[in-house]
Amino acid sequence: MKLFKIILVGAAFLFAIQASAQMTPKAKAKTKENPKNMPVHHQSAKIYGELTLSEVGGRASVKVTFDPVMDRMGSDKDALTIAQQIKNYRFSSLGEALNVLSSHGWNVELVWTALGRSGEVQHFLIGKEVDKLSPVSPWLDKGSRGATSKGARN
Repeated sequence: MKLFKIILVGAAFLFAIQASAQMTPKAKAKTKENPKNMPVHHQSAKIYGELTLSEVGGRASVKVTFDPVMDRMGSDKDALTIAQQIKNYRFSSLGEALNVLSSHGWNVELVWTALGRSGEVQHFLIGKEVDKLSPVSPWLDKGSRGATSKGARN
């Protein structure tokens, strides 16, 4: 009896595989759910900046920078305003910078050290989750230095 059940389950399994393999792509597309009816999963996006630590004249220099393109991509105006304020502030130490950034939701994503003009420079890639970002395509902007503007000049 057990052998009969195993054979019956195996035959049903093979039948299902064969039926699925014979379905045309058009028939498979009809079985998919309509995208308009699919549930929307809200995903947050991230914005990034860079914190650098270097030594200038025997004193630690901490700088936070953000790419100018960030101003055009954010729907989260509060995060962008705070980023501009953070960029313009002079931090007295790495600890102060990391604590202040952390209090505003910024996290260190990656750290590396490079050799600069005045010695070693530590780089910290920082990121902050935001609700939504607007897509930015600088290569499509008029007068950009991208491949499309070079092709238009020739």
